[in-house]
Amino acid sequence: MSKGQRTLKYRFLVPIGLSLFLVLSGVWGLTGMAARTLTEGYISERIEHEIDSLLAELNLDDHDLARLDEGHADVVFRHAFSGLYFQIRLLDEAGGVRQSLSSRSLNGQDLASFDHHGVRHARFKTLGPRGAHLLGVTRTLTIREQRLMISVAEDVDLYEGHFQQFLMLTAGLSLGGFALLLGALLILLNRGLHPFARLKRQLHHLSDGTIRRLDEEVPEEVGPLVRQINWMLETAEQRVKRTRVALDNMAHSLKRPLTLLMQTADDPELASLTEQRRLLMQNSRLMHNVIERTLRRARLVDTSLPGQQFSMADEIPVLIHTVKSLYYKKQLEIELDLRVEMTCTCDREEMLELLGNLLDNACKWGKLNILLTVEKDGEGICCTVEDDGPGCTETLLHTLTRRGTRLDEETEGHGLGLAICQEIAHQLGGRLELGKSSRLGGFLARCHLPGS
Repeated sequence: MSKGQRTLKYRFLVPIGLSLFLVLSGVWGLTGMAARTLTEGYISERIEHEIDSLLAELNLDDHDLARLDEGHADVVFRHAFSGLYFQIRLLDEAGGVRQSLSSRSLNGQDLASFDHHGVRHARFKTLGPRGAHLLGVTRTLTIREQRLMISVAEDVDLYEGHFQQFLMLTAGLSLGGFALLLGALLILLNRGLHPFARLKRQLHHLSDGTIRRLDEEVPEEVGPLVRQINWMLETAEQRVKRTRVALDNMAHSLKRPLTLLMQTADDPELASLTEQRRLLMQNSRLMHNVIERTLRRARLVDTSLPGQQFSMADEIPVLIHTVKSLYYKKQLEIELDLRVEMTCTCDREEMLELLGNLLDNACKWGKLNILLTVEKDGEGICCTVEDDGPGCTETLLHTLTRRGTRLDEETEGHGLGLAICQEIAHQLGGRLELGKSSRLGGFLARCHLPGS
């Protein structure tokens, strides 16, 4: 398919144009047929009147022979090859012609014979003098027990030229109408497809960075597409913001250990090299843990497409397997209590990052058992992650979702991961609750998400 054939204008214009052409051609053909039928009907009515006039002047003599007073007949019958002809035949009992009277216009010729047996009234077409095309009417009747057949025909070649002119005129009008309709259709298509051209220009501006959103003041048919694009743009922007925040947090987390390392390396008053080694190892381990945490979050969230839906039954078991593989040394048992099987309309990558961070946090502090519960919460869902770790005091719970807050400087705490979870829950229209697990005795994180 060529480039032109892929355009909406081509797909609309070609079939509609062909349909218009076929309709106008059909109308032109039907108009010609109707005009010919009306013309032949008009000629037939004239011929019927001529037959009535001839019958009024026709008599039978004492020998039962036909006598016609042509003085009162149409003057056209008196001129040779005038185009109007009659022939009267008196038939015997066997159907043979006993007597024949013809108009002077036939100039001694006969109208072409046809099978008149059983025919009382008929219209016929035949060739007349000089090969002219004739349209005629034959009427058979009985006068004084004598069968009489009277035929009148008229040359229709006289009308054929006018009829051809009429066909050419209607053909020209049809083609002109087709051109006008096609032009009007093209104008309407251009006006109707204007929003698409405008959308195309906006997409160019979007790629150039001139605008950040598409204008949603578009026809209803295009509205869902524009709104979906804007939603994907907003989702991508939020991810970029979260990435920048994560990088800023990581830089902030590495800044203090690096500063201490530099101070340790330059401090001449430290008591011994053993103390230097201990500080170096401690701060190096902190930096290593921060880097590992960032890499784990990157592995938990794959390269899914924006807007892809999240299937609970399919995605969560795979996520649990991934998290367990990251903490294989601890031999943790992660139990899934899936009380609802549904496809969440939340973005798949955001749900993976949310649940991945909650499970990652639980695996760091849990000893043996982790429990993930997914259940309905009104029209939405509720995801709860519990562990059997040391938990957290009530006074510290409200500080955990602040970016960078940790309960232990040497072990990666609840800080960055829970702050990210709270941001995602807020963006999805939900909320994050923290507390103590009544079932396992450790930390509890519960995320409430809306239905869509």
